[in-house]
This record gives sequence, structure tokens and C-alpha cells, in this order.
Amino acid sequence: MYQLPTATQARQSSSLAYFCDPLQAVSSQIGLARYTLNACIEGPCGRAWFELMLRGLRNGLSVSLGIEAIPENLNSAISWERLTALGGQLVWLAPDRIVLHTSVCVIDGLVVMSGNFAQLGPLPGTDFNGILIQDDPDIVAQSAAALIALRQTNQWKPEPTEPAPSTLAVPDIEGFTAAHGGQLVNRREPLRQIALWQFQVLERHALAMEADTAEALRKTHAFDHAQDQAVGKLMRQLLDTKQRCMIQRYTHFGGQEHQQEAEAAQAAFATFEQTHQALAQTPVAQTLDAQEQADIKQLYRKLAMLCHPDRVKEAQKSQAEAIFQQLQRSYRRSDFAGMKNLEATLQTQAKGDRQTAPAQQDLESFDLRLVNLQKRLASQRATRDAIFCSPTWRTLSTQSNWALWFSQQALYLQDEIVRYERALDAMTTRASP
Repeated sequence: MYQLPTATQARQSSSLAYFCDPLQAVSSQIGLARYTLNACIEGPCGRAWFELMLRGLRNGLSVSLGIEAIPENLNSAISWERLTALGGQLVWLAPDRIVLHTSVCVIDGLVVMSGNFAQLGPLPGTDFNGILIQDDPDIVAQSAAALIALRQTNQWKPEPTEPAPSTLAVPDIEGFTAAHGGQLVNRREPLRQIALWQFQVLERHALAMEADTAEALRKTHAFDHAQDQAVGKLMRQLLDTKQRCMIQRYTHFGGQEHQQEAEAAQAAFATFEQTHQALAQTPVAQTLDAQEQADIKQLYRKLAMLCHPDRVKEAQKSQAEAIFQQLQRSYRRSDFAGMKNLEATLQTQAKGDRQTAPAQQDLESFDLRLVNLQKRLASQRATRDAIFCSPTWRTLSTQSNWALWFSQQALYLQDEIVRYERALDAMTTRASP
């Protein structure tokens, strides 16, 4: 029987997540394939993915594609006959039987790629959850068997009165499963097993996105701290001079517009003071090279898998939340040694303390957990979007030489200070008898 290992049984995997330039990452991964592409697609299939499948067929790959029989696909301008004409196996999936929550592709029986890669274009949309590429044998075997079972239990054929969208080819399920060392889902409970598999795939996505968000926060915190050290005094002097100037202008001229300018300047100064104090109380993040950054990010994802509050029993949630916050603080500080100590602590905990009995849960329970995972992903997207829209991140993405940027900022701040001081002096002189 097809059986998924529990979270504590899963081995540490090598995985890469792509949230920027995902189309190139997916194209490169497909270009590395040598034997098979086995995919099931969630939602509408975009032309970019369709062209990648065709490229795989032209390169001699065995391509099996399961796609949902929804109007966007059935009425698409994509000519599905081209795929089957080149030898591809196309199976239409009934969307009302098993709900797919993410697209999955197993490559050569060695790598599994998941995420909304089928909807990729030149630029990912705001709902983009990223692409996760993994080579862990457990998740690869799970996904290969689950994709076969999904097509086996979910196949759809058009009614005689409906035009067939393409030639329906049923893959050699037994042969494909044997070739990949997997086993078919127990036919008595395929829905529950597939729901469990999808939950575990989405959970890895959520952890990858949380790691990416934590990495962005770590970078912004390091930049803010360095900027405060370099030009913080000048920034404070400028904001203080500006607020005094705006208050003096409102006192001298009055009016709602000048009042609003004075209030905004005071608020900006107060915000700076709060941020400055918070940065002063937070240790400086260590400087890491590229390999160290990759290592600490991988370790973060591994530890998040062990201590995330959503992965433990209800009785251990408060303890898990405290440990998870400790992990996030260590990560923001680039404290690799602290994270290794936390890893040793987590590994000594009893395996029985974790929520490792998913097989006892019914479909309704899995549906609820999947909904909660979707909410986690949506929350992480919102957090990442806020970071990427922040002034700090815009500066980070365009300035690689921090020292040069800070020196330029210092010159600008000094000029602004002089400008506001002159305006303040002029108003003071004008107000004198």
C-alpha cells in the first residue's frame, strides 16, 4: 500500500525555493531532464509551461501530463493535440472529484518540483507562492505514486455530445509505478492519502516561504542597523531641524496646510526615535558570505520543520511558539552557533511529542488543515509584499555597495540640514522686532 512517512521519519532534503525569476529556474530544471516528466497541473495551464512540455518531448523525454478539465483549459487557445501528436500522455482530471492545491512535476524519478509553475509568465503575479525543487527520495517517491493515483482516481472523459479537447491517453500506471519504485494508493482510501500528500507538499511550501520572508527581514534589519550606525546622527539632526522649522512656519503663517506639515514632521521624528532605540537594543547581525548564507537558510528551514507551532499537538503550542520565536531572533542576527545549539535541543526531544499520527485523521480534518496552510501562505505573501514595497528593500535591491551609498546619503543629509537651518534662521529673523 502507498504509505507516506511521518514528519519525524523524513530525511533532511536538499531543496531550493525560487521566488524571483522562477520561469528561468523552471526552464533550467526541465532542461536538465533526461528521461521523464510526470506532472499534474492545478488550475489553468499557461503557455509557458505548455511550451516547456513540448520542448521536453522534442528532446526525447517521456511526458505525462494530468490537467484539470476546467473551462480555462478546455477553451484554451493551446492546441493540446500537439502534445499528444509528439507522443505525450495527456489525462484530463475531473476537478469536482479531488481538489488540487498545487501543481507537481516529478522529473526523472529523482527530483520533484511543486508550486504554481503552470501559471508562470515573464513576471510572477501577486499570488505567487514560489517554486520548490527537492531531491529527497521520500518526497519524490510519494509524489510519483500520488500523481499516478490522482490520475487513476480522477480521470475525466468528455460526454459524447461534447467535443473532445484532445486525444485521451491513459498512462501505463502499473509500469510507471514499478519503474519509480513506488506503490499505488490503497484503492479503498485514495482521497485521504492524496489529501495527506498534498498537505505535506504545501507545508514544505509554507516553510520555504517563511524562510524566504525571514531572510528578507534579516537583510533589511542588517541594512537598517548599518545605516543607523553610518548616518543615524545626521538623520536625527535633519528630522529634528525639519520639525522645528515646520512648527515655526505654522506658528508664523498659520493655516491647515502648515499645520499638517508640522504634525507630519513631528511624527517622522518620533518614529525615527523609536526605530533608533529598537535598533540600539538589538545585536548587530553577523556578516555572512554566500555559502554561509545558504547554510544558515537551509538550517532555518530544517529547524522550522521541527519546531513550527502548526506541527505540534495543541498542548505543546505555547512552548513551540516560544522556541520558534527564538529561532527567528537567532536567524535575524545571523547567529549560526545559536541555531546549532537550538538544533541539538530540538533533536533531544522525544519523537512522541510531535503530531505524527496523520493517518488517523479523516478528510474533513485534512481539508481544515489545508485551509489553514493556505491562510499561512497568504499571510506570508502579504508580509513579503510589505517588505518588498518598503523603502529599505528598494534601496537594498539597487545598492550593492553600502559604504558608497551611506557616504552619498551623508552628503545629501548635510545639505538638507543646511537648507532647513537657513529657513529656520530666516523665519526667526523675520519674527524679530
